Amino acid sequence: MFSFKGISLAITAALLTSCGSLIGPQNIRNERQDFNVALQQTNDEQMLLNLVRMKYRDTTMFLEVGAVASQYSLTSNVTASGSLKDNFSNSIGLGSKIEYQEKPTISYTPLHGQSFITRLISQVPPETVGLLYKSGWSVERLFLLCMERIDNVKNAPSASGPTPKYEPDFAKFKKLSDLLRDLQVEGGIQLDVVKIPTTETIGFTLRFNKNVDKAKSDEVRNLLGLGNADYYVLSQIDAPKIDNEIIFETRSVREMLFYLSHGVEVPQSHIDKGLVTVTKKKDGANFDWKELTGDLMQVKSAKCPVCPANAYVSIKYRDTWFYIEDNDLNSKSTFSLLVQIYNLQSGDTKSSGPVMTLNVGG
Repeated sequence: MFSFKGISLAITAALLTSCGSLIGPQNIRNERQDFNVALQQTNDEQMLLNLVRMKYRDTTMFLEVGAVASQYSLTSNVTASGSLKDNFSNSIGLGSKIEYQEKPTISYTPLHGQSFITRLISQVPPETVGLLYKSGWSVERLFLLCMERIDNVKNAPSASGPTPKYEPDFAKFKKLSDLLRDLQVEGGIQLDVVKIPTTETIGFTLRFNKNVDKAKSDEVRNLLGLGNADYYVLSQIDAPKIDNEIIFETRSVREMLFYLSHGVEVPQSHIDKGLVTVTKKKDGANFDWKELTGDLMQVKSAKCPVCPANAYVSIKYRDTWFYIEDNDLNSKSTFSLLVQIYNLQSGDTKSSGPVMTLNVGG
């Protein structure tokens, strides 16, 4: 005798076995990439959001994804029907239904507390700047973002906090960083991380190579008030203690965020309402922050119902879209560098605050 139910169960079991052997690997193949893209995109959006908040002097917040877990389930329903006639002809009806469900759970941790804040407001160590330089980053991009001053050449120190009322001092430093970048591309300089013998602190040696462009190297020496030695020691101490020493001061991550936030473009209506500070030149005219940050990063804004199609990263804040254009490679590079420095400074700090767990499954 035929066992309709047995046949149907056997078929369903085979289907479940086949599906079960495919679901695990297939999920890893699909969802790992999906989660990777989502985490990277939301991290970038969070960084941009905090830059925009700083422009408006609003409170910042960093939220870390603590864990991502997914649960999967397979369920099945089996139906069977049949008939056996006198002439031994028969008909069999088999049916089965397989349902697959995914229930991802994501945990978020607000980053705050003494350890995180301390690292956020502490000056970036020279080792970090040196590591990034050796990994191929432009010395111009690094120095404009990370350095507060080199000797008496100031890199807009008043821009390391909330938007100042008056134009910052930056012209000489920008010229210096431009020259150093030219020399870097030409192979005319070498920047190495060293331990300063007299203080046991970490600094740099700035060496001019033999094939250096003399006109450019002389201009660098002139800006820094240097002599004609082959190399100079850059150190983070209060006063020179060895020959050919140049003092420098780095920024903290929070100061870098403030520095870049001033270049965020805001709608004229927000300026008219007094929602942001308008910086003035000495002659009373409005200062355009693109003169300072335009070569590093530009964040544009648009009053429109949907995000601009050419956005690389975007957020909606105060009923306005703020975004970095996808074809603005210069801004994307600086944004990537900022994220790297942030991760180096704060990536290993954990908050003792509340953990928010969201089940985003059905």
